[in-house]
Amino acid sequence: MIADQAIRNDWHVVYRSRDLAESALRPIRLLGEDLVLWRSGGMAMAWLDLCIHRGSRLSMGRVLKGEMVCPYHGWRYDREGRCTLIPSQPDEPIPRRARAITYHCRESYGFVWVCMGEPAADIPPHPEWDDADYDKVYTGPYGFDSRGPRVVENVLDVTHFPFVHDAMLGQEGEPEAIGEYEVRQSSEGLRTSPVQVFQPAGDHRRVPVRSTYTFWCPRPLMPYLAKELGDQRRFSHFMPVTPVEDDRSLLWVLTSANYDKDGARARITARNNEIFGQDQPIVNGQRPALIPEDLRRELHVRADKLSVLYRRWLRELGVTGAGD
Repeated sequence: MIADQAIRNDWHVVYRSRDLAESALRPIRLLGEDLVLWRSGGMAMAWLDLCIHRGSRLSMGRVLKGEMVCPYHGWRYDREGRCTLIPSQPDEPIPRRARAITYHCRESYGFVWVCMGEPAADIPPHPEWDDADYDKVYTGPYGFDSRGPRVVENVLDVTHFPFVHDAMLGQEGEPEAIGEYEVRQSSEGLRTSPVQVFQPAGDHRRVPVRSTYTFWCPRPLMPYLAKELGDQRRFSHFMPVTPVEDDRSLLWVLTSANYDKDGARARITARNNEIFGQDQPIVNGQRPALIPEDLRRELHVRADKLSVLYRRWLRELGVTGAGD
C-alpha cells in the first residue's frame, strides 16, 4: 500500500468515463489496494472492493435497482455505501457498521478520478479543455513497471529524445545540446521556460520541426507539456500518472492539437503508441524503481535541472523516494 499523504490526498485517474457503463462493476487497483468502480444513476463511484460482512469482493456482485448487491450473502448497499438489506434477517435493524468503505470519485476531462484520502486540492486544470479549436485524442493507458515519479521524470525529459526516439524526436547521430532554461516553483507546481529542440518527425505530420516545449507539473504525478511549432500551431499532452502499486504505474495521455486535423486522431494515436511504447522498456529497466532517497546516488548535469528540482519538490511534499 502506498501511504504517502501527498499521494493519497490527490486525485488519480482510474478509468475512461465512456468505458464505465451504467450498472457496470469494474475491479481496479489504486495505491496498492483493490477497489470496485461502478456507476448508478449516471454517477461514478469508487469503493473498497470488500463486503464488511465476510470479506467477499463486491466487484463479483451486481447492481440491482441502483444498489450494489454482494455476491456472497446478498447484502445490499445504496450509493452512499449504507447497507439497506440483510436478506437473512430482513426485519431486524441494520447495524450502523454495515457500510461499504467509499472514496471520493469525480469525472472530469473524460476521465474518472479517485482520491483515497481527503482531497488537498481540486483536479488539476486542463488548459485546452474548453478551447473548441483543439481536437482532443485519448491514448493509453501505458503500463510501466516503475514508481510514478520515474514515469513523470521520463515525460518531462528532453535529453533522452535522440536516443530513445531516434529519427522522431531527435537524432542519435547528432544529439542537440540543450540550452539554458529556468524552472519556477509556485503554488501551481513546477513550470519551465521554453526549451527548444530540432526534431526530424516532431508531430503527427511526421515532418521536421523546431519545437519549443514548455513543461508544467502541477501535482506530483500530473505532468503536462505544451509544444509550439510556429504559425500558431500548438499541441499538448495532459498526462495523469496513476500509482497502481509501489512498482506499477499507468500513464494516461490526452493530446490536444489545433492544426492538421484531417485524420489526426488515427495519426496521433499511432504516434503516441510508438513513442510511449519506446519509453516503456527504458523506464521499466531503471533501478531502483523508486527514485533514490539520496540525490547523490545518481549523477546530475545542468540539463537535468527540471528533474533535480522535481525531486526536491517531491521531498518537500513528503513523497517517498524523492531525494536526500
